[in-house]
Amino acid sequence: MIAAILCWFLITLVFFSFGDIFTSLYSNILKREESYSFFETFLIGLCVTGTIICITSIWLPSDIKIAATLAVISIIYLLTVKRKEIISKMRSGFKSLSILQIILIVASGFTFILFFLVPPQFPDIYYYHIQNILWNEEYHVVPGLANIEERFGFNSNLFLLCSTFGLRPLFGEFVYGINALCMTFMMIYIISQANRQQIFLTVLFIAVFIPFFMEYKTHIGCSSADLLPNLLIVYLLFTLLVDPQNLKKKSILFWLIPVFCITLKVSMVFICLLSLYLLILFIKEKNYKVAIFICIAGLIVVTPWLVRNVIISGYLIHPYASLDLFSFDWKLPVEYSIESKRYIESFAISYDAMYNSSEYILDMPLAVKVQKWVGERHPLDICIAASGLISPLLMLIAFLKDKNTIKKNITLMLVWTIGLMGFIFWLVMAPAVRFGYSFIAIIFSIPVYLLFKDLKNPVRFLSANLFLIVTVLYFGVLSVRYFLVVKEPYVFYKEILYKPQSIQTRLDKYPVTIETFDMNGTNFYKPIDGGCYDHALPCSNNYIKNFEMRGKTLQDGFREKKD
Repeated sequence: MIAAILCWFLITLVFFSFGDIFTSLYSNILKREESYSFFETFLIGLCVTGTIICITSIWLPSDIKIAATLAVISIIYLLTVKRKEIISKMRSGFKSLSILQIILIVASGFTFILFFLVPPQFPDIYYYHIQNILWNEEYHVVPGLANIEERFGFNSNLFLLCSTFGLRPLFGEFVYGINALCMTFMMIYIISQANRQQIFLTVLFIAVFIPFFMEYKTHIGCSSADLLPNLLIVYLLFTLLVDPQNLKKKSILFWLIPVFCITLKVSMVFICLLSLYLLILFIKEKNYKVAIFICIAGLIVVTPWLVRNVIISGYLIHPYASLDLFSFDWKLPVEYSIESKRYIESFAISYDAMYNSSEYILDMPLAVKVQKWVGERHPLDICIAASGLISPLLMLIAFLKDKNTIKKNITLMLVWTIGLMGFIFWLVMAPAVRFGYSFIAIIFSIPVYLLFKDLKNPVRFLSANLFLIVTVLYFGVLSVRYFLVVKEPYVFYKEILYKPQSIQTRLDKYPVTIETFDMNGTNFYKPIDGGCYDHALPCSNNYIKNFEMRGKTLQDGFREKKD
């Protein structure tokens, strides 16, 4: 618990500080007065901090020293520039909350902190996530790292954030607090908005967030790159439903977050059309100064991530081998990049992809693919996907109800169209719900909002607080159950009060045999019956054939061995 609280405090300190620095610069340079809540400043800081770490990772390891440096800068900034303002805001914010809201907020924090006090349950963590994070922590970006294993070519800025704020040198292993903290703040946002909005909007928020929680439950306490970008996009949706004018009132959110989402998960690219729309609006208003700033800042966010992509895999974006613009000696052989993409697509259709070739799945008739997808998915996944499929019908009904729907709600209609494009891309390319939940949330929520936003509460005793109490209790019960199921009985609670239960307890339960082979005097490790977990580098259970070191050290990188 001490490790979890320290992790959350450090992340909050840095993200809020750098978010406030950025919004202040934006305001002063462009002479724009825009107001952002604590959570919004935190999210802006998440994007800014992630970009800074991405830039420094080109020359420096992304480790606790970077976190400490950022924390020192944050403390100096807050004490010298924002001390009085922050204290004032904290007091007014605290006073604005009711006793019930404070109780619900504390309960939410406890609920989500439980998820990373036990070892992660998301399998990819043990197969390649931790190893990827270890590479980030121990080395600056390694040329041709994907030549060890093509999955190391999945370059997400979340892995950099996890290595920087994971506190491994202090506690002996990584503390995965980022996803859980963002979930907590999202719940706090919903609680704080409840009494300001009509009950319908609160119910809609909860109706979107409960399936989100269920879908990403095993992702909360780990380094999953699926949860965070979808959460960010869902927050943008909520912000626009509260007030469509927020697109311009809070412009930083709507151009910075979409661009940063690409660096977390490239399939989120469609949400950047929202940033493009905002840019066009500023150009139409002849506000060229803001437009230029947005373009430059967007390039600063994306460029270092693209540079890392090229250095790690040789491609501008792995696993999209069609973006083949370079011929570095460390470039991953094209067949591996193509197969990686095809495997993701086939796995999203059927779990049989783990035991059969991608072609076997992808060459199936459409009816068979649908049958296998439905037969293998949890009912919740089927319901979520179905809500996306019926959304065009809901939008048609909303239009028939009021022929001026489009004119009255231009911004929401644009966002719905963008969401529909993302949904179609998701449906065609990789229909795993965890990949595209946010697009489904967009295309379902907007027509529902348009249809029922003017509906009065038919039952007097129903209130926003009642729905919130039930939701927090539901989340709490599930989180405690999750914690008790995953926690090993022999691990004392007093140990967990200090730091999360070690993943070694999972290894004790499911032992992994590691083989060793030598290359240029360096030991390489390969598990023969499981994942690498946090084993010493370099380790992979799926080495690419015929690779070699480019130099004498691991930092020199790897390449395909030429005959």
